[in-house]
Amino acid sequence: MIKAAAIAGLFLWGMGQPVAAIPRQDPALAGICWEQRNLAHSPQTAPEAEALGDALLCLEDFEGAIAAYLQALTLPEELENPTGLRFKLAQVQIQGGQTLAAVGTYHTAMALQPTYGFVVPSLGDRTYTPLGEPITDGGIRGNGYRGPISTPPDQIHAHAQYELATTLTALGFWLRGLEIYERNIETNPDFAYNYLAIAPLYEKEGRFSDAAAAYEKALALDPDLIWGYYDWARFLLWQGEESQALEALRKVVGFHTGLDTLGAKEKEAIALDLAGEIYLGRRQWSEAAALYRQAVQNWPNQPQFHIGLGESLNGLGELREAITAFETALRYLSPDATRSRLQAQLGIANAKMNAEQWDAARQTLTTILQEFPHNSEAHQLMEYLP
Repeated sequence: MIKAAAIAGLFLWGMGQPVAAIPRQDPALAGICWEQRNLAHSPQTAPEAEALGDALLCLEDFEGAIAAYLQALTLPEELENPTGLRFKLAQVQIQGGQTLAAVGTYHTAMALQPTYGFVVPSLGDRTYTPLGEPITDGGIRGNGYRGPISTPPDQIHAHAQYELATTLTALGFWLRGLEIYERNIETNPDFAYNYLAIAPLYEKEGRFSDAAAAYEKALALDPDLIWGYYDWARFLLWQGEESQALEALRKVVGFHTGLDTLGAKEKEAIALDLAGEIYLGRRQWSEAAALYRQAVQNWPNQPQFHIGLGESLNGLGELREAITAFETALRYLSPDATRSRLQAQLGIANAKMNAEQWDAARQTLTTILQEFPHNSEAHQLMEYLP
């Protein structure tokens, strides 16, 4: 969700072992994968070979996918996105246990396209700020990128190691990813993103002082690193340092030039919302409710704050107040704000079910399904009704 646009009405994601979550021999999966691709086994052009690799990857055939992607890089006819293919190849090489080859693939991709982060689809989430804002010229001040998106020639190795560690961590091999980040820090101590990436892994190990030091080091190296302040605030909230966390989140808000026309109370409400969302993600209902009560006082006609309040009150079991909060949000939402309206309506249905108001819940869910007939959450809730 693009928070700033929704809020302000402005413009405003052990090593060496292949990962196979789905058996390759599953006939149903095989049929779906090949039906999606509908390819011959002997591609004649680069796009055909890439598509074959995608089909083999869908089947969890990593060796076959790697071979097809490598073939795509040598066949005639221009690829739509060769840098994206090389990043995809490196990720599959990691899944297939070929980590050294993956590092080489990352090196080649970055050498050929130094601004790789702008063209690799899997890195698209790096180009949004913590408020969900796409990073544009003049849209923010400071560095809003979630991870590195370009590299000078003398930093290609550091970036390749970062991508290796990031992919291993995403695949679940986070201890191996942590080792690689630590080695990368030893050889590239001024690369701020290493510290930002390793801090949550220290948290997973319970090394909280090391995590705090990593966040602080990232911000010392890049004082304009917007995601650094957001992640630092998330850590501080986990440590019970709410006041310090809110100060960091105020900095996050302050980096967004599109919010400059707002008053101090409205900006504070956005910072409170950011903290409230973190609390909601941890099911810390009481803490979230306190922040959202303050946010709606600061900015009463902002529906997203009422939705956050409703979700926190629902978690607390204060169901009547939760329903009131969701209904207030619906009054402020425009008819075309379908996603937020659905969120509020589902919140009302949940609250009514928690209150054992079965008929009222059924009526609400029926209304939701009339507008969103394929909504899985509404269907699941309907199945729970007695």
